[in-house]
Amino acid sequence: MKLFCPSCGSAVEFRYDDSFVRVCEACHSALLRTDRGIDSLGQFSDLAPSTTGLALGQRGRWQGVGFELVGRTQYGHGAGGSWDEWYLHFEDGRWGWLSQAEGRWAITFEARIAEAATSSALPAFSELLPGAHVQLPLAARLAFTVGERGEAELLNAEGELPFAFQLGSTSRFVDLSDAQERFATLDYGSPQGSPADDGAPQLYVGSYTSLAQLGLRLREPGARETPPLPGSSAQRLACPNCGGSVELRLPGSSLAVVCPYCASMLDCEGPLTILSRLQQRSQQQRPPIPLGAQGDFAGVRYTVTGRLVRAVSYQGQCFEWDEYLLHAPAVGYRWLVCSGGHYSFVSEVPAGAVQTRGEHQVRYQDQTFQLFERAEVRVLEAHGEFYWRVQAGETVQSRDYVAPPLMLSRELSQGELHWSLGVYQSVEQVRRAFGLAQLPDRRREVGPHQPFPHRHWPRVAALALAALVLCAGLLALLSSGQKVFSTSLALGSEEFPEAKESSSLAQHVYVYFSPSFELEGGSNLQLQLQLPLRNSWAYAGIDLIDEGSGELSTLGMELSQYSGVEEGQAWSEDATSVERLISVRNSGSHVLRVELQTPASSGRLTLGLRQGVFVGGTLLLALLALGLPAVVLALVQHGFERQRWSNSDFAPALYASGGSEDDDD
Repeated sequence: MKLFCPSCGSAVEFRYDDSFVRVCEACHSALLRTDRGIDSLGQFSDLAPSTTGLALGQRGRWQGVGFELVGRTQYGHGAGGSWDEWYLHFEDGRWGWLSQAEGRWAITFEARIAEAATSSALPAFSELLPGAHVQLPLAARLAFTVGERGEAELLNAEGELPFAFQLGSTSRFVDLSDAQERFATLDYGSPQGSPADDGAPQLYVGSYTSLAQLGLRLREPGARETPPLPGSSAQRLACPNCGGSVELRLPGSSLAVVCPYCASMLDCEGPLTILSRLQQRSQQQRPPIPLGAQGDFAGVRYTVTGRLVRAVSYQGQCFEWDEYLLHAPAVGYRWLVCSGGHYSFVSEVPAGAVQTRGEHQVRYQDQTFQLFERAEVRVLEAHGEFYWRVQAGETVQSRDYVAPPLMLSRELSQGELHWSLGVYQSVEQVRRAFGLAQLPDRRREVGPHQPFPHRHWPRVAALALAALVLCAGLLALLSSGQKVFSTSLALGSEEFPEAKESSSLAQHVYVYFSPSFELEGGSNLQLQLQLPLRNSWAYAGIDLIDEGSGELSTLGMELSQYSGVEEGQAWSEDATSVERLISVRNSGSHVLRVELQTPASSGRLTLGLRQGVFVGGTLLLALLALGLPAVVLALVQHGFERQRWSNSDFAPALYASGGSEDDDD
């Protein structure tokens, strides 16, 4: 439908039957379609360029359905700053909303309230504090966590929009998320005005996504060169306080920048204006990583745009650290934190993705984190530019949970709850990322989430043990022992005669020579002897003779059996069957000579030979060889963990050293 703008007379086309507002491209008037024609809602100022890299008319797909970007609004945050919301019209007639916050995209749709519930089942705005859990009255009764509660002012718009509004109207909103990457917004004030606190909000539900999933612009993974986004070219402006040159690397994205000469905090929205003066105690000290430095993390090149010095007070001492604000056009903002010489690469995570497990544990992505520290964190210094109006002295309530090499941090302010995930970075990793060969290593203690250098040893030991047991099982199966010779000899028989020189002794000596048998070299030979005895003993001297070389291997084997009654208690000792191993060096024909000494004059000696027998003692030695290094590493790791948790008031019992828990919030 084509109509004409009542302000400038330009032709205006409403492409969709269910759109209400069209912004005139010629004069920027917002035009409301009614039954009588069109009415003007007012005229916008020039729309600021989008820093997202998107533009009206772009097409994409979501869950198999095509869409087009047909509208955009700009909202001002109650705490300062602005953001874009894009309106998507789908091929199936639906409208969707696309927004971005600190690099994370979210797509939402107006939700249908469950039939069994009404919109009045949604909680009042005043009830939804950051961190609160909410059951949304949808068909599946989904559970969400409040991440932010705030107010937004409609600043500007373009394109075609599915709702009517008033210029400068304010609405209250609550952003929520859950552990399944779902995202939701409760809008407590329509563009026509703000309802009462108990009014029914509008509910929008969707999920976090990415430009790649939407089929929109996305830099190729790992690419170094990124096309400049609108408004992203660096600018140099004059400080209104001292006249010094202030470099603004992200115009359109940054809300505040600090003058490097007079430490004035300057407002970037419009001409530079002074917000406050900061006390820069270390203004003359060059930081290890300078502003403007570029570094690569996970294949993405980031630029250092700002640096904060933050601190906590504990038992009368002040502990400081640096936080470097990183920016990449493709992903938005990240942080590089340096505390105690230990570095972390930090990304935001949805508040609803973290589940609390008792007082001292949380869980994120199937990983349990242990509470390490909680304190009030304050800003001491600010350098560079930031996406919010940072103030020296501003504070948040912070909690750090660790699962080395990861750290989950929770920061709670008056209107927002932020969770972030830090991944430990070694000094060498940071050196390589920024190409700073002289980056100093200032580590003095074990870091809260510093990984144990040999942290994979339990897995390696478990794999080695499994391999050892598997090999032992295969050897036991394949080395059951091949029988090479066996016989049963009666004492004093023709085969096992008594030696004549033993007739004058109180014992008998019997001698036996076996026929030749073949053995394989490099293997073991098991000798088994069994002789029934009763309150008597026997000693067998065994000679294994290599008929080819004449080499002789000798061993002795003792057998005995005794029993009786002592103080009314019967006892017995029985060793009438014994086994011994002997090594075979050479392959070929061998002969066995047996000389048996015993007081017994009768009985039958059973002799057996098996070659290639599995030896359990070898497995035991291997287990000892494996176990000793594992025990040493376990002790070293225990000491490492004790040193880590010595800096925490919340150490697990295994590493506790008598510290007391200090509640700061």
